[in-house]
Amino acid sequence: MKLIDFIVCDDVRQEVGNKPSLMGVYTNLVLAASPDKKPPVWPFPLRLGFFIRCQIEADEVKSDFFRIEFILNGEIFSHVEGTASIPDDTNMFSIVVVNNAFQIQGTGAIHFRIIFKKSGELIQEIEPDYFLYVEVAPD
Repeated sequence: MKLIDFIVCDDVRQEVGNKPSLMGVYTNLVLAASPDKKPPVWPFPLRLGFFIRCQIEADEVKSDFFRIEFILNGEIFSHVEGTASIPDDTNMFSIVVVNNAFQIQGTGAIHFRIIFKKSGELIQEIEPDYFLYVEVAPD
């Protein structure tokens, strides 16, 4: 399985024709600040959306489960998971996740790990080259 896209944004919306619209796409920096411009209180709440697209080779097993782990300073501090329904007649599939309750634990680089399973058995783990760096917004 090959990771084609791993995009982090504020929201992912479904448009007419089943097209995704990505709102507020991040580069790799999040500036954490409270509404009154004071330093943030940790954990800092942040809404994050993920648009992930993968390609499957003809001889590969298709996943029925995914888990995305969020890793800060070497520790998994959160995750999202769900079922993956990949049609038999396709070699490309997308995962769309919007998490309203994502709690940033502090500053640093958040790395991601995507785990795919079939009937409980590990198929593949993918760690995108992308990271999301969290720092406190300047005054």
